[in-house]
Amino acid sequence: MRMKLVIVFILALFVRLYNLPYFASYGAETAQHYFEIIKLLQGHILLNGPLTSHPWFRLGSIPYYLFFPVFFLTRFHPLTLFYVWTAVDILMLALNYYVIRKLFDERTSLLATLFLALSPLELLTNRAPGFYNFVIPLTYLLLYFVYKTLGRKATPFWTVFLVVGLMINLHASSLFLIPFVFGLGIFLKKFTKSSLILSLLAFTLPNIPFIISDFFKGFAMSRNLILWFPYKIVNFFSGKTLGFNRTLVKDETLLFVTDFFKTALFPPHYSFLFGLLIMAILCMYFFMHKKTRLITIIYAWLFLGIGALIIHKNPPPHYFVPIYILPIILVAYITNALLKQKKFKIIVYFFIIFSVVSNLLFIFSSRYLFLDKSKIPFNISYQTQEKITRLIIRDAHGQRFSLQRIGPLDYYEGESKENYEYLLWWLGNRPVKNTLLTYIIVEDINRVPINTGVKQIAQINGVIILRSILHTQYTR
Repeated sequence: MRMKLVIVFILALFVRLYNLPYFASYGAETAQHYFEIIKLLQGHILLNGPLTSHPWFRLGSIPYYLFFPVFFLTRFHPLTLFYVWTAVDILMLALNYYVIRKLFDERTSLLATLFLALSPLELLTNRAPGFYNFVIPLTYLLLYFVYKTLGRKATPFWTVFLVVGLMINLHASSLFLIPFVFGLGIFLKKFTKSSLILSLLAFTLPNIPFIISDFFKGFAMSRNLILWFPYKIVNFFSGKTLGFNRTLVKDETLLFVTDFFKTALFPPHYSFLFGLLIMAILCMYFFMHKKTRLITIIYAWLFLGIGALIIHKNPPPHYFVPIYILPIILVAYITNALLKQKKFKIIVYFFIIFSVVSNLLFIFSSRYLFLDKSKIPFNISYQTQEKITRLIIRDAHGQRFSLQRIGPLDYYEGESKENYEYLLWWLGNRPVKNTLLTYIIVEDINRVPINTGVKQIAQINGVIILRSILHTQYTR
């Protein structure tokens, strides 16, 4: 068993570390977080955390404080978050093995570790790191504390609320865990007057910056959030699906949900029917077999999360982070249970082999490890962005300059331009406003401005860099 585990870990390490700098992610919104973190270096006290898709709502600032020491040690390297997450993702395999073995048995933990090591869902998340990723390892901690509250020497229930409070700081999709843990506490009869007060205090602790920030805004965020829940429910029953800027879009919620289950165990280019198959297996086991209290709780956690995301409509993949590991754990548990029955052994072994081989073929293909990033629409690699900023610094010869960007994916003001600004700050020459010298980075060649005084100084991997001797405002 241990040799099998070693082989799984070696394979997982290779897959995650192979050509790592090439896949380094430095996309839109990344620098927004970095600029907030460097404010701590300047002595600021941060109350507002990461932005959300709603302009009226910001998360708590705890992630900035947690990651500041790491950024300080790396001298605020632009890829810090990417490398930190890669390290955590590798350590998470050991965490997965340890927690699942404690909760169930060694074979279930080995199966769960194998599925997680090769899970396309997890690997693709590893390619797009953000603060939301760190919700995933915290779900193991939450699951472990829930398990410990069930034992004879029960862990205090406030530990569950503490983890949930921290998870909400990392991503707003974790909000559905509030009714889940309250319902769990009532179901398990864990609430006395003192335990309820301790639980509320534990939940409040990581959310203190958010509460203080909201207090100074007249609790506007809390009021809007309370109203947002019934609004989403009404919107769900109305049949309308609202996208960015509240525009009507196609409802593809069920496709997002089936893709989530599918990519947990199979490649993303497979049919959505694989997702339906996994959902069917989980549902059949839930309704047809006797379950332990822990398995029932995991199912409730998963069903509540899926229900919340269905009501939300069109949830992108990272909205699933509070339930990422649950299908893998349940499939590993069911697989182990069926292996104990002779009549299912051949079918189960076929399922395991098919999943592993399918994922290996996906991983060792041009879809993942040998991906040509230049063929991805709108992809500007970190290496290209760094070359552009170094060129601008050389061309400026120490002069003060302003920066503009013309290109796609700017859903919010300066969302992508800030990545260049952060690189320029890191390299020692951050752009300012209202200067005679302006550099314009054009990522969309169909929108190159034609103005007097604008000169092209370079073109790097399809990105055009212009120099303007007069400050002129260009639309993106």
